[in-house]
Amino acid sequence: MKTKRVTIKDIAELAGVSKATASLVLNGRGKELRVAQETRERVLAIAREQHYQPSIHARSLRDNRSHTIGLVVPEITNYGFAVFSHELETLCREAVSIHQDGVDGISSAGMG
Repeated sequence: MKTKRVTIKDIAELAGVSKATASLVLNGRGKELRVAQETRERVLAIAREQHYQPSIHARSLRDNRSHTIGLVVPEITNYGFAVFSHELETLCREAVSIHQDGVDGISSAGMG
């Protein structure tokens, strides 16, 4: 069963602040806009405890970037293109998962 994604609204309610304040803090603008240090620390602690991850879709809207890869092939029913498409999608999903988990690099070494 899928767990409910933690939202800024959830963080705000748990911290006892407005959604706007939680958003400012979580987007790193709390200090410059004079949100009290105690409030910033409380919001960030709750976000960590709740394993808050920003929504990729909301971030795409904010940044005006879709982070979408287009793949154009002559015939998707061709087995080779279908396998390639499936593998590309799998790798992209893994990359997003790794990024969301906070991994910022992967090292590998060949044998042989």
